[in-house]
Amino acid sequence: MKKELFNAAHKIALLNLEGIFPKITAEIHQLFYNALLEVRSDVIDVLLGNKEVTVIEKITNNGNTSLHVAVRATRKSELLQKLLELTPKNTELLDLRNSDGSTLLHVAAIVGNTQAADILVGRNPELLFAKDNEGHIPLAIALSNML
Repeated sequence: MKKELFNAAHKIALLNLEGIFPKITAEIHQLFYNALLEVRSDVIDVLLGNKEVTVIEKITNNGNTSLHVAVRATRKSELLQKLLELTPKNTELLDLRNSDGSTLLHVAAIVGNTQAADILVGRNPELLFAKDNEGHIPLAIALSNML
């Protein structure tokens, strides 16, 4: 009887979690996003260490990963380097795109983050030739921002 009660309670708990899981995930993504903006290494470390979120997971409504956010939000190359080290080995930086088709290098070009651009091109020179959804390469975006 105890086992049956446990199984029933477990099923009810799972059903309840299914309803709130998207809300919990969104809250974790928001917390992680804010920690990236504020460069709160303590919070970033806990969330990544507990596997609450990954560096390649899309954490914003427009499909930005934590790497996109870090490139946009800070000129502290240590944070980007740290996040890049946590990128799964089978992940190509070229494949990390947001809903606009922007790679990490596109974002660096948009915000003028030259330190991030140097790091990213050093890791994958093919990023220089990647086109976003509008057909723009990062260099064209950087040049248009200078005008």
